[in-house]
Order: sequence, then structure tokens, then C-alpha cells
Amino acid sequence: MKRTTICISAVTLLAQASLGAIEFGLPASLATPMRPSGIASGDFNADGIPDLAIATDLVDKIDVFLGTGAGAFGPSTPIFTGAGTGPDSLRAVDIDADGDLDLAVVLKNTNTLRIYTNPAGAFTAGQSIALGSNPRSLIAVDLNADSTPDFATANRDSNSLSVVFNTAGVLGAAVSVPVGGEPRGVGAGDFNSDGIMDLVASDRDSRSVKVFAGNGAGAYALSATLPTNLLVRPDGVIGVDIDGDGDDDIASTVSDPAFNAVALYTNNAGVLSGPVFAFVSGQNPSELAAADLDADGDADIAVSNSDSNTVSIMENLGGTFIESEALAAGTRPGALSLADLDANGSTDIAVTNTDSNSTTIWLNAGAAGPCNAADLAEPFGSLDFTDVTAFLTAFGAMDPSADLSMPFGQFDFSDVVAFLGAFAAGCP
Repeated sequence: MKRTTICISAVTLLAQASLGAIEFGLPASLATPMRPSGIASGDFNADGIPDLAIATDLVDKIDVFLGTGAGAFGPSTPIFTGAGTGPDSLRAVDIDADGDLDLAVVLKNTNTLRIYTNPAGAFTAGQSIALGSNPRSLIAVDLNADSTPDFATANRDSNSLSVVFNTAGVLGAAVSVPVGGEPRGVGAGDFNSDGIMDLVASDRDSRSVKVFAGNGAGAYALSATLPTNLLVRPDGVIGVDIDGDGDDDIASTVSDPAFNAVALYTNNAGVLSGPVFAFVSGQNPSELAAADLDADGDADIAVSNSDSNTVSIMENLGGTFIESEALAAGTRPGALSLADLDANGSTDIAVTNTDSNSTTIWLNAGAAGPCNAADLAEPFGSLDFTDVTAFLTAFGAMDPSADLSMPFGQFDFSDVVAFLGAFAAGCP
């Protein structure tokens, strides 16, 4: 490659940096039966349109809302779980490897994990597995590297996790993992980089997050106790790569009346450190979920604030999280689903509202990649001085992203002119 040396004595470009890359449309409210809790999304009838499943505990059932396209949903079809069972946390996964999505639901009043298999779009009750007392948070993840989804729950009243392994579609008896006082949430990640998924639990009474290293054969050993602080208690918890370095970090909601945040624990070669707090504007943050909401390649976080009836959107700016928006939800929002509900390639948000008997849906209106050749730095969708810096860095390194003008392969003033032209044109 050839580069012509260019001296730019001054570049004066006035731009306003913004967090506008994450943008959602107006909320839509989906009426649900009383006290909706768990939520899961997926194409349940194989028609190419995303659907929703929502657990309600009065009457005790799962309601399946088939999508009609463009993020809209038709009337529900109930799956009754039994009187007094109390369906709660819900996951949609292919349990039996037959190519369609099944449902797994926690029945909190009977301390049970119930499976509903999906032969050709019609759900049928399958196995029921005994869990610890008052199970709530449910995750579905391959815990023993056999390419089938396993399950784990946080059991509030037995101070334990229950781990249920799946062998070719058949679930084994639950393995109990002692945690501590009132675990509210459970998550998973390979925190020690040994190729085997580990577990993380929020220990509410000890004001800590605990990590349990798995051996892939059903045994878990406490490997780290990560404090929040003396003021706040943890609730939801997930494993997620928050800093883009390829290993799994941890995020947990924490709160007291005057302190509401996401606690972030970063993983450096198997050593977890933190917390660093990303504050939310809402009260009592509970559930959280992660996805790339602005299509910039890193994981953002959505948080349901149950006492302020909002969902906080925490934008990831290179491992630092800032609340870019607080979306108005229904009364007492809880479980979140982050999925492409309108099948347009971007991630949307749905949250169940326990006390207003509804689910609020926001379609993603702002997730996009670079808007033109000058949009080289996040947040994408806006042009500012960070894009200028990114161009100059790429130009100096002879990176192809700065090779904007013919003859390609030669870095010269024509590339600078092309960049300035694209920058001046702005984003549509």
C-alpha cells in the first residue's frame, strides 16, 4: 500500500455528541390476563413471525400470543398449568432438539419446573421436576457442553439454586446448590475461561453476588463472593461480556430507597473485580437483560424499575454504561424479553406489568449500523468529533475503513476529501 503524507494543521468541525443511537417508538400495550409475570418470545408455529408467551398466575396459565406481523399480536391461546400452581419465570428453548421451540416454566407455588413440548405448534405438558422452595428466576443454557439446554433456578425460600440437566430431551433430578439468604436471581457465564459454564446468584441477604464454578458434571463450588455495598441489595443478575474483551462479566441490579443502579463486575483473566455502578433514574430496579440494542457490536442493558413503572435503557459506550432513556411502562414492570419482535433485524423490548395486567412493547426505531462512510465511531447514526478522530486514526494506520476514494489501496488527500464530503452530508 502507498500512503501520501498529509499534514492537517487544523480541522474545525462542530458537532454535538449524543446518545441518540438507541431509539424506540411509542409503546404498545398488549392486554394480558391478571398478574402477568414471566415472558418468552420465539416463532412457536414456524410461520416466520415472532410470537410471545406470557405466564399469568390468576388464572394459572401460559398465554401464547401468535404474531400477526410488524410487531403486532393476535388473541391468546391458553395453556393451563393447574389451579394454584403459580406460573412465573418462563423460557422458550428447543429442549428435545426437534427443531421447534418448547416452553419451560417455573411453578412457584408447587416448587416445580414444568416442560411443555411443541409438536407442530401445539403445546403438550411434559416432565415436571421438583425444585427448591419458592423458585423464581429461571435460565436456560447449556451447562455441561453437550449442545442441549439445561436449566437453573434461584429458590428464595430454600436459599439455594436448583440445576436441572437435559440429556437428549430428558431432564434429570435437580441438583441443589446452597447460596445464602434469599437468592433473587441466577445467571450463567464461563467466568474462569475453562470452557464450562459457571453460575452466578444474587444473595440478597448478604448483599453480595456469588459465583459458583461448574465442573461440567453437575458439581458447583463457590469461587467468588462479590460485594455490592452495605447500603444496597442485589436482585436480578446476568452473565454478559460488558467490555467486549471476549470473556464473561457480571451485571446485577442493586437498590435501596436512595440508591438504584446496575452493579458491573469485570472479568480480567478469571479475576472478577468491582462493582462499578451505572445509575438508573427509576426506583427498585429488579429484572435486567442484555442485547445489542443499537447494532454497534456491544451489549446494552435494559432494566425494569418496578416502583417507578419504567424501563431504563443503559447504553454501552465501550464498557461504560449510561442511561440513554427511561421508557414509561405499565404498573410494576417485571420480566423482560429482548428480541426481534417485528422481524426487521433489530432488537425490540417487551416487559410484563404485574399490577396493570398488561405487557408493554417497544419496537426499536433507532438500531442501525453506520449511516455513511464517515460514521466510523459509535454511537452510530450520528456524526460528531469521535468520527473525525476515528478517521484520522484509521488513516494513520492505513486501515481500509479510511480508504474512501479511488484509487483504492492508496491513502492520500482524496480520502480526506471523501470523508469530509460524507461528514458534511450528515446522516439521513
